[in-house]
Amino acid sequence: MPYLLIKGADGSSQEKADVTWEAPFRIGSHPSNDLLIAHPRISPHHVQIRFSSGKFWLEDLESAHGTAVNGIKIRTKMLQDGSDLCLGPPDDDEADIPANHGVDCQFLALVTDPSPAPEGASETGETVLDINFDMDDDDDMGLLSGETCLDKVFPTFIQVDDTGQEIEKHLIDSNVTSIGRSKSNRIVLNNRTASRHHCEIVNRDRAYYINDLDSANGVSVNGNKIKKERITNGDTIQIGYLEFKFCVPGDSGADDGDTPAVQRKSLSELEVLETTASEESGNPFPWVLVIAMGGLIAAMIILILMSTMS
Repeated sequence: MPYLLIKGADGSSQEKADVTWEAPFRIGSHPSNDLLIAHPRISPHHVQIRFSSGKFWLEDLESAHGTAVNGIKIRTKMLQDGSDLCLGPPDDDEADIPANHGVDCQFLALVTDPSPAPEGASETGETVLDINFDMDDDDDMGLLSGETCLDKVFPTFIQVDDTGQEIEKHLIDSNVTSIGRSKSNRIVLNNRTASRHHCEIVNRDRAYYINDLDSANGVSVNGNKIKKERITNGDTIQIGYLEFKFCVPGDSGADDGDTPAVQRKSLSELEVLETTASEESGNPFPWVLVIAMGGLIAAMIILILMSTMS
């Protein structure tokens, strides 16, 4: 079983804490955590370790003093066997003050996943499909091109860490895909920085929009905070402290890494711009009509005055 070695203040004493595979392993100063560490720089819900896609991932839960892996502050990071963690690391100007140093740990993981291998898996880790396909059978070919290659048909919503490595992939295969911490969502985010019902992705005739559902920590697209926004292939979406990439198969607008990031405006900003543009490009102000109305009103006033004087 993987475990953490928690180092004492003197650096010599160490305490071992086993890390579970099945559910996120939470660490913090609150008793509800899997590992309770009472330290002034540890937040009540500081960080969690979870196992996904054959790897262990460390996620900072928006802690007050942050988390560092191998000396670098992170939000989400894939852990390697022997990774050095610091919970509540000091700022640069506090590094020489012992009281402001956090809690040092070392992560030690097993090489193999203890969960049983799926039926049909080979010794090399490749999945072997025990199915006889008839290349002339439309049903068989439909199965081959559809269910086994869904990510070639539907867009994918891919969670990435701070270095851009993929953590988890979700298919966007329905008209409305709800995202949040609640288990009632289609995409469940097991992270405290995500609201119970954080946002949703809406498919409108293959045009995809993301809507913020009044979440606590908001949604950003390509670095811009939004309420409603159309998303396209290669867009970066931040939900709370988590980062995702939106990928559409066959879209020629893919981000090839050479294209600079574009700061796009939200739909609300575009609506304001469109309204302003339409006002500026509309018909000129009807001065002739105003002058005519003014003359008519003046004539009526003169008639009223003449009738009162006679």
